[in-house]
Amino acid sequence: MMPNESAKRNKAKQKQKAQLAKAVSKEDAVKPEVAVDTATEVTNNLEALTIADNSAPSASSQTPTNPAIAANSMLEVVDIPGKGKGVVALVDIPSGTRIMKEAPYMIMTADIPSAVDARIKRALAELDDEHRSAFLSLHNANPSRPFPYWSTFDTNALPLGPNSPQGAIYPTVCYINHSCIPNANHCWNKNLKMETIHALRDIKKGEEITIAYILEGTRAERRVHVHERLGFECQCEACGAPDDEVAKSDERRRLITIFGARIGNPLRTVTIPLEVLKECVIFLSIVEEEFGEDTALSASAYTDCFQIAVCCGYAPGAKRFALRAYKCRVKVEGEDSPETIRMKEFSEDPSLHPAWDIF
Repeated sequence: MMPNESAKRNKAKQKQKAQLAKAVSKEDAVKPEVAVDTATEVTNNLEALTIADNSAPSASSQTPTNPAIAANSMLEVVDIPGKGKGVVALVDIPSGTRIMKEAPYMIMTADIPSAVDARIKRALAELDDEHRSAFLSLHNANPSRPFPYWSTFDTNALPLGPNSPQGAIYPTVCYINHSCIPNANHCWNKNLKMETIHALRDIKKGEEITIAYILEGTRAERRVHVHERLGFECQCEACGAPDDEVAKSDERRRLITIFGARIGNPLRTVTIPLEVLKECVIFLSIVEEEFGEDTALSASAYTDCFQIAVCCGYAPGAKRFALRAYKCRVKVEGEDSPETIRMKEFSEDPSLHPAWDIF
């Protein structure tokens, strides 16, 4: 690189870092309270983004010291009118608590239905009586479809992480029902090889514990998906709300989908990083309005902010965003989640990221 070109590049990088510094400098800033009806009503003021302090996650977001014991004492599977089986809290559960962790007793890789059905039949022959009976008693949303074992698996399985070709069946987790406004988050922990369930908010004794099978789409779209895939019409808090509230929720979810796609576009991150950072602010505001604070979606957005700061080589911003992502992940995944551990390391030294200062 010629000296003049090098000087120009360094000057551009310094300007970019100065802009990032301005964007993340106000540690006492507060997210705007946003009632989203249209995109024009959402602030794009980057300085409104909440930047967490350097304190550790609160006690309520710590994982119980013995999750297995906690699971047995905190929940039970019961009959729920209109839903079949479900899981309810036996005690008050604080937000951020690991409600349970559970290993699957059956894992299948995606394939044509006939092949999966045949593999399940062989797997059932090898299971003990308890787990075989448990699988055979699970709800089959489409009993008229061919390959009943595959259909039962398809109704009840959870993926082993985002976009995984593998799904799994669990003794208890499979009884946790769906809500479009869930009070718990489910996550596959590949280090533990278990599914974990964490409280997204305070859950009262006797309250049903719910997770989201699907978050995207309008109420009508979600109901179609849930009915076709799982055989019921969702009547959760979000879907059962008055029509005017549903219309606002539908708009928020539409915007979440739009901004999520824009933020997740790597080409835009490379070419217009500050614009993407502004969009993260919009995204976080809408997510908080729809789902509450510190959800898995929030953690992903803070991770995106971190990656922008990393690519620009701006350490103060990268550390702060990594810390915020870490705190979110402690709440929704636990301290032992691979992503939580990763973000904690980056919050201490963001230069460990392979994309450090590549812009």
